[in-house]
Amino acid sequence: MATTLLRKLTWKSTLKFGRWPDATVQQLFDLGLKERSLLVWYYFNSSNITFMDEILDELKIDASIRIEKPSKDPARHKWWRAMSLTDNERMGLNSIRVGERNRKLGSHESNDKYSFSRGAMQKRNHGK
Repeated sequence: MATTLLRKLTWKSTLKFGRWPDATVQQLFDLGLKERSLLVWYYFNSSNITFMDEILDELKIDASIRIEKPSKDPARHKWWRAMSLTDNERMGLNSIRVGERNRKLGSHESNDKYSFSRGAMQKRNHGK
């Protein structure tokens, strides 16, 4: 029998997945609109990820569009995006550069310092 592991993230929880694996929910929320919409995308498109109610309120996810976990509903994400964001916010989601976000997180390193060999990637995946 398969068990479902549901993660309920708080402000200080480290994501440990996705584009920002070392960032906390609070850090992503403070970075800006693009990262906040990424958190909303995680909520609606990941069946095993949910947030505390106060975080969902801050992300403008009303009780009427919240989903029962474990499940996902990408259609509600599209509806949230259409209803919760203004036109200027939707246009601004694509205008932020990646380098600016890296500087805000304090990451000044480039990818050339990392080894992408098979062994190095395997160590990273196994948590070493």
